[in-house]
Amino acid sequence: MPPTKRIRLQAGDSAAEAFCGAFPTIEHFLTTTEEDWKRGSGNKSRTIQGQSTDLYEIGIQYLEDHVAPPVISGTALLKSLQTTSKLLSTGCESLDNLLRGGVRGGHHTELVGPSASGKTQLCLSVALSSARRGSRVVYIDTSNSFSGSRVASINESRGPCGTPLKAVLGNITVYHSHDIFSVLHVLDELALQMSKVLDGAQLPEVLVLDSVSSVVTPVLGGGQRHSHGHTLMVSLGRMLKVVAESFGMAVVSTNHEVGGPSRPRPALGDSWLNQPHLRIHLSKVAGEADACYATVKTSAVLPRDKSTVVRLCAGAGVVSAH
Repeated sequence: MPPTKRIRLQAGDSAAEAFCGAFPTIEHFLTTTEEDWKRGSGNKSRTIQGQSTDLYEIGIQYLEDHVAPPVISGTALLKSLQTTSKLLSTGCESLDNLLRGGVRGGHHTELVGPSASGKTQLCLSVALSSARRGSRVVYIDTSNSFSGSRVASINESRGPCGTPLKAVLGNITVYHSHDIFSVLHVLDELALQMSKVLDGAQLPEVLVLDSVSSVVTPVLGGGQRHSHGHTLMVSLGRMLKVVAESFGMAVVSTNHEVGGPSRPRPALGDSWLNQPHLRIHLSKVAGEADACYATVKTSAVLPRDKSTVVRLCAGAGVVSAH
């Protein structure tokens, strides 16, 4: 058995040192009952920084918190998921049905497809749907694709929502970031701001990053440059997950497609494949200029390779194909 000093206790340096002195090995701690400890130690508590501390309780608390947490039933996990993870409409009924309600809060959803497949239109549609409900949206635009007039046109096509257009647009905060460093800075600042928000205050509901590939591709290359760029890419993926999972936001990003029609695949390589929780592939319908297939390609909660057809309308965004 390894010595207890290898265990990173969360009780503070002084308490950890005292615990390791009382229990030299993990085996010693595991084979000592609380009764044996009280009976044999003569002094089960130590005075640390002016406070009486039970060393045995320190070990038990560490094991419960980090090694063997309490068992949680599937019913309890489902209830937690239902109360903490929102499903947010994309603004397209058929796509919402495919996703069983919409994009999921706490998850990173990636839209992948060739040029003109509707990725940006779908991002605008998701952002607008939340903004119309009065929720805040953060939109990081890396390729000058965000258009307030397009959002206004889509909003008008959906009819009145009880919120003036100015207020709807005011719910969307747009950052124009054209390199990976500025994107990471925005995400860091966003996480810092949200961590300081008082309970009950409104946090942004959606974060859109359009697009990931336009800021990652320039930093990837051969040799040392590739290593540095790869580290930046992984950091970006981690930050998107942190923002999603820590604050319950629905993160939606876009990525371009490589490999050609015969073997289409997301750009950025294998290291990026496991970054999003959900990946939706958008592809053109042959013979229909305004129609696209939306197909679930990666998901832990949805059946893979199921599709729906959506239409790209200049003034209405992404709509169901009837």
